[in-house]
This record gives sequence, structure tokens and C-alpha cells, in this order.
Amino acid sequence: MKTIVLRSKDTRVCGPVFPPVGIKWEVPAKRRIPIRFTAEKNIVLEIESVNDLVHHTGYPLPRADVLIELRCELCGIERDFKENCKVQIDPPNHQMTGIT
Repeated sequence: MKTIVLRSKDTRVCGPVFPPVGIKWEVPAKRRIPIRFTAEKNIVLEIESVNDLVHHTGYPLPRADVLIELRCELCGIERDFKENCKVQIDPPNHQMTGIT
């Protein structure tokens, strides 16, 4: 993978994010792997704002729909992939986890 962009309600909340220098985000065929990255902005706060969610500090954690846009290289050819995903956001810990 070359870049990641995240959108929620047609608003870019993150990206593009690139792999750190010297690191390759490689996903074997027909497999899934978690990818951790550091974004310039707090993605959780951006998702909360776009979705009109009240800043949340307890359980259950809020959920939101996110469009994940990936730019990948397959056999030397760049391709774009998009997938809708529901995520659970954890504002106190500044984390987001895919749940679908």
C-alpha cells in the first residue's frame, strides 16, 4: 500500500498518510492485517465533529461510518481501492478500531 485516506460523510478526515520511511505496508493476497499510522490531525476528533457526535469518554464507545481509500501497487501497477467500514472510536485514547 502506498497511501491511505479516510473520509466520513464525504469529508476527508485524514490523509493522505504514507508509510514511514523504510517501512512497507505489505498485505499478502487474500489476507488482512492491522495497520497503525500516525496522522497529522486527531482523526477521532475529526470523525466526532463530522458526525455530530458528542465528545464521549465512557462506554459504549461511539461508532461511525468511514470510507477507506487505499492506493496500492500490484505487480508494478498503481490501483485505487475504496471500502466502507464501520469504526468504533475511542476519544480518550485517540484510537479507532474497525468493527465490520
